[in-house]
Amino acid sequence: MTVEIDDKRRKGERIPGLGVSNGTWFAILDIPGVEKIIPTAKTNDPINASPSVAKQLAKIIEGWTPPDNWYSGIGPEKGKKYFLEFLRNCNGFRTR
Repeated sequence: MTVEIDDKRRKGERIPGLGVSNGTWFAILDIPGVEKIIPTAKTNDPINASPSVAKQLAKIIEGWTPPDNWYSGIGPEKGKKYFLEFLRNCNGFRTR
């Protein structure tokens, strides 16, 4: 299963979203402090986050060291960079 993370801007104005495995997304949900800003239940229930929540999540992820096996395919450092770039530039996000 995968989780799609989409920018909340109107179609045609959105920045590219992220498509990640459940394990990649669930690792984000396990970072201490994330539970204070978004639901962290390990389900694929949609999350609807405001721009300020996206920025808060970016700050939390910035100080986090992902595990070596995180974000298969491109690796943890590049995956973390993609998440940070998306969260800092999106207009809030929705998961599906």
